[in-house]
Amino acid sequence: MPVTAEDVAMAAHQYADEKAQGGHEHPERKSATSKLLHALKLIGLTAVCLTALSGLAPASIAPNFPFDRTSSCTARIAELETLGAKFLSNPTVNEALFIENPTFDSLNRSLFDYTRRPHLAGNHELAKYTRDRWLDAGLQDVEIVRYDVLLNYPTNRSSLTLWAGKQIEWTSKLKEDPLPEDEGSEQDVPFFHGYSKNGSASGKLVYLNYARREDFDMLVELQVDLKGKVGIARYGKSFRGIKVELAEKHGMSGILLYDDPSEDGEITVENGYEAYPNGPARNPSAVQRGSVQALSLAPGDPTTPGYASIPGAERKDPKHAIPGIPSLPISGNDAQFLLRTLNGPGEPIPDFVGGFSGVDYNAESLTSPFEVRFDNVVDYDIRPIYNVIARVRGHWDDLVVLGNHRDAWVRGASDPNSGSTALDSVADTLGSLTSTGFVPLRSIILASWDAEEYGLVGSTEWVEEHADELNEKGAVYLNVDVASSGQQLRVSATPLLFSVIHNTTKLVPALEDEHGVPGTAPKISLADTWSGKISTLGSGSDYTAFQDFIGVSSTDIGFTSNRTSPAYHYHSQYDSHHWLTTFGDPGLKALQAATRLWGVLAIKLAETPVVALNATLYGTEIVRYVKELGHILPLEHVDGDDKSQKKGHHKGKKDKDKNGDKDKKKHKHGRKLYGKLERAASHVAEYGVDLDTRAAVANGRVKDWPKLSAGEQEALLREIAGLNEEYRALERGFLDKKHGLPGRSWYKSLIYAPGRWTGYAGAVFPSIVEASPADEVWHEVARVTKLLKHIGRPKN
Repeated sequence: MPVTAEDVAMAAHQYADEKAQGGHEHPERKSATSKLLHALKLIGLTAVCLTALSGLAPASIAPNFPFDRTSSCTARIAELETLGAKFLSNPTVNEALFIENPTFDSLNRSLFDYTRRPHLAGNHELAKYTRDRWLDAGLQDVEIVRYDVLLNYPTNRSSLTLWAGKQIEWTSKLKEDPLPEDEGSEQDVPFFHGYSKNGSASGKLVYLNYARREDFDMLVELQVDLKGKVGIARYGKSFRGIKVELAEKHGMSGILLYDDPSEDGEITVENGYEAYPNGPARNPSAVQRGSVQALSLAPGDPTTPGYASIPGAERKDPKHAIPGIPSLPISGNDAQFLLRTLNGPGEPIPDFVGGFSGVDYNAESLTSPFEVRFDNVVDYDIRPIYNVIARVRGHWDDLVVLGNHRDAWVRGASDPNSGSTALDSVADTLGSLTSTGFVPLRSIILASWDAEEYGLVGSTEWVEEHADELNEKGAVYLNVDVASSGQQLRVSATPLLFSVIHNTTKLVPALEDEHGVPGTAPKISLADTWSGKISTLGSGSDYTAFQDFIGVSSTDIGFTSNRTSPAYHYHSQYDSHHWLTTFGDPGLKALQAATRLWGVLAIKLAETPVVALNATLYGTEIVRYVKELGHILPLEHVDGDDKSQKKGHHKGKKDKDKNGDKDKKKHKHGRKLYGKLERAASHVAEYGVDLDTRAAVANGRVKDWPKLSAGEQEALLREIAGLNEEYRALERGFLDKKHGLPGRSWYKSLIYAPGRWTGYAGAVFPSIVEASPADEVWHEVARVTKLLKHIGRPKN
């Protein structure tokens, strides 16, 4: 007769009685107990039950081992049976649901609901809508989490004028045109930048191109006077906050920012296309709002840098994050008008030429009588924001987190509410699964963030508050910001996720294909139509705190536009349901594909015993990064390359020999440090191969679950828990939690960060490539080397 869980429970009581009597068995129970314990040994439960019966716990239980140290034998057996059934189930059944469930009708309804009206950060009604939507989907544990943070809201008191002497020659209406074809476009949000400085600016106008460091260097070289002037710059190439910061550093009184047609590729009015709503070109009254916070220094609430804005938190002066000069976004119409006032004698700088007709793109005009004046009037206060967080409890505590932000500068159809719609669809499918009794292997968190647009505020505050939990349990973070603004798949990720992303795209139908038979591969998949390129994570969305602050492997996915796509009205009134369904993504095919990809990716990562990450690819990338670094490190600057050597004919032979010896020593020292970095990178690569090999063996043994004794099953679970811990520790191992990056210590990763002077684009080995002079470069090389050497090794 088989031994049941009830038999084991009875033995536990008998054994407890015997222990209470000093270890003496009751004569009447001796025979039954002995037989039962003998049977337990035969089925391999000695380690499980005898240990539990004696009140001891295995010493080697890993932190996320599925059994509590106080778990009863009955609970352990039941959990082994449950896990066995889950391990042996067909994963394609649940994956197919995430392919089938996102339909055009369901996606379109959700998208329309989110985009009915403008919803700046702090919109409590929309937070309640999302919470109720998820509860209705069948999710049980859903809450609204509030933080009180510094925000500025726009007013109707800002202005932009052109003066000739004491006479106003022109006044901007600072308003996007209402369009009858685009219902709701009359609900305007005044032009402003998040975290912009209240104030006025006036002066002669100077065109700054993209207002990058190299643009300012060019203007300084050409002796263009910048001090006290008003700058005008086109968006693109760098984060808008850096444009304002650099204008301030060069003594300008203020800066105006606009979208130039050159950024819209082929689809422009200048190329003969009609403007929205009649055609795919950019509406000339559209304006790109956005934040000018010092994002590459630190995201989040600028009054609580590095810690959460919870009740009682100390508030600090936010001056480190807010520019010292005012800025204002303006429309293409206004920009074209103002730039034409610079037309006249002189040659434009070749790289400064944009796409407006009738504009010379001169940097300045020496003959223009005009002066530009503008007032930026915004309302600052500590205001509540609202994250919506849902938890689906798994068998294990480690976390798969999916996030999208809900707030928008105006109506936000693409950014962010195509992603919000996708997240609602994932919630629907998860709710349907859990209603049937489904429990994921890993716990899943769905997060609808608030105040992302201002500076990733909602997600950053939540990560800072939950840093300990995420450090111990965070497995991956999957971000979708803009699920759809075009037809081209765009993916950014840490290398640990490269393999599972590529594999998942093979399961998701391409935009022009249907899903066919559930559980079977599509005829044409996303993998067949995607370039396969996965970019480096920088910043600009809610993965930043997960990846760069706490070290949780992250990805950001979505469909974007390209040079031949309809112009995307980014952060404009016209990023609307009408624009997206008419021009950006007709039929919502891209939104449907993004939703499917997100859902299948999440369930794969939640359900694989050893998490479906690939450390080998991470090691390969690290080796490649180090090799590329060798081309830019100062390894060859010796002897004749040194400036003092070039001036050596003015010095005596002794000085030349002394300088030459010094340079040779520096060169030798640099070569030695770079060699150590190469060897450390090779160590990471070797460890990655070893970790993936052990993971593959463990996942393979899971298939033999019914053949294993209970003791062997527990041993395998301990091994799996340890492997999962190693994968989590790998990403964390690239953090310098104590020091972070030089000059921006909030960013902890020494492998990836947003570029200091790009803001959005990712930098690899940022502390090295941004270091200067050479001595600091080699200090950072040594610091990174030390970090890489310790990957995969136990901490002392």
